[in-house]
Amino acid sequence: MAAAVIAALAATPAGPGTARAAGAQITPGAGAITASTSDENEPANVVDHDYTTRWSGEGDGAWLQLDLGSVMTVSHIKLAVYKGTTRQNVFELQYWDGSRWVTAYDGESSGTTTGLESFGFDPVQTSRVRYLGHGYTGDGEGDWNSLTEVEVWGGPGDGDPGDPGDPGDPEPGYGTDGNGNPRTDDCTEFADSDPQQAVDDASPGDVICVRPGDHRDSTLTVDKAVTVRANGVVTLRNIVISGTGAVVDGFTIVGDALDDPSTGIKFSGSGHRIINNMIRGKHIHYAIACDPENCASDVLISRNTVTRTNNFGVVLWGGDNIVVEWNNIYDLWSDDGNDDVDGMRVWGNGHIIRNNYIHDLNVNKGEGEPHADCLQTYQHSSETRESSDVLVENNYCVRVSGQCLILQNGRRPVPDIRDFTYRGNVCESFGSQNIELGSIAGSTIENNILLGGVDGHVVTFHSTVDGLETTGVRMRNNILVTAGGSVYASGSRDALIDDTRNIQLTDESIHDDWQEFENNPDAPVPAINPDDFTAFRDRADLGAVLDRGAPPTSPDFTEDVDGAARVQGAAIDIGPFELG
Repeated sequence: MAAAVIAALAATPAGPGTARAAGAQITPGAGAITASTSDENEPANVVDHDYTTRWSGEGDGAWLQLDLGSVMTVSHIKLAVYKGTTRQNVFELQYWDGSRWVTAYDGESSGTTTGLESFGFDPVQTSRVRYLGHGYTGDGEGDWNSLTEVEVWGGPGDGDPGDPGDPGDPEPGYGTDGNGNPRTDDCTEFADSDPQQAVDDASPGDVICVRPGDHRDSTLTVDKAVTVRANGVVTLRNIVISGTGAVVDGFTIVGDALDDPSTGIKFSGSGHRIINNMIRGKHIHYAIACDPENCASDVLISRNTVTRTNNFGVVLWGGDNIVVEWNNIYDLWSDDGNDDVDGMRVWGNGHIIRNNYIHDLNVNKGEGEPHADCLQTYQHSSETRESSDVLVENNYCVRVSGQCLILQNGRRPVPDIRDFTYRGNVCESFGSQNIELGSIAGSTIENNILLGGVDGHVVTFHSTVDGLETTGVRMRNNILVTAGGSVYASGSRDALIDDTRNIQLTDESIHDDWQEFENNPDAPVPAINPDDFTAFRDRADLGAVLDRGAPPTSPDFTEDVDGAARVQGAAIDIGPFELG
């Protein structure tokens, strides 16, 4: 960051209920939710963000389990109780200590709300938590256990440096170091050589632990509900996942020739967890991607590292309800000039893209003149892929030559891409704009800090297909910092239906940062740059914004990005941190 940045806020204390005090939400995706019993109201319903659906399990001792994918620090769990104003659920909250279930909380819900209630306890280190139900009291008594929503809160475990919301932590726990997962307490099979035979021989529910080894000539195919875990550095050519309920944990993927294979980890089906893997093959086109002809649903893609591949980090060609979180994607470039270079490309519906760290995508590092963007979705000229109801939240997009977010309809005058929410993100990019919406209907952009305007604008809302304008955009409580260009491209404000307390600042040093970055494409790129998690707090303090916080004047704007009450008065809630 340039020296012009002033008034550092690293020592600013967080008040009660703020995001820094609460930690981060670490709730897994639908594929990681199981239960001992249920009726037609299935376990996955508790993470669908829909209070009209629920999980219901009958009997004293019925449980609902959430698998976090790796050891995490858990500080509290939020529950929304079905019929919560007339029932008090009786329950225990338990965590797995490696050998047994331990009760961290034993009590009842309040009986006063159907919304989320928080139940705290001394922080614990665990990879799994569960709700152990003992029925309910209140509106009669019964042995049904019913929840509409569940959230798990905390941060990385002791093996990870800390929570990205806390600037005092030197290196947040994004991605993996590539050394696998040493856990062996639940292994049912061990593989000392190529793991394919062990997978072929396994039964659903088995946990196959693979000892360290170099299998870079082998493709691992997982087509059943088993866990395959690397207990150390296990190198593979690529992985193909299908079926239901597979877990692939801790492998290193290196690929082979250019586009052979084109995808490092390719998946279809449902309920999978792709966690803690390192993808670093220079000739890999797509690091982690679903099958373009048969994408997936209810998949968790978490804590993977993608670096030095040829083009793209995570690509969702469609599918539903996929969670992409805590991944570290950096230093991608194309040696062959055969395509763009993007952190993520996302089509499909209901996806959640949160708490990812995408950084150092330098257009001058490779061949050709690729676009280098954090996240985009668009319409090809020859096919239609729909994308809607996607949440992009609490991500860092830092030092990127192109744009942070591109959404474009371009094939026909129909809003095939629509209804994105972009909130709580830190965005530093050096393209024509930070955010571009082309012929997009209905999007919300709130609580972000956007730094750009070096070669154009901060935001551009326009038409990219005849007969369809960009409309229905809500811009709320953003800090928009320009190097000297305009904040809004001409005509962009016409798309706004909500323009609440957006703060516009000028910082010409952004131009110097741009030149320093792009003129030094051969500079070393660390996996984690600790300054990224403090410097933007400093930027946010430019222009004395602390007394300009936005009250919740917009509809449905009563909570911040982390579920806490909206910061008001002499404070402001921006990005994955809070100020004031």
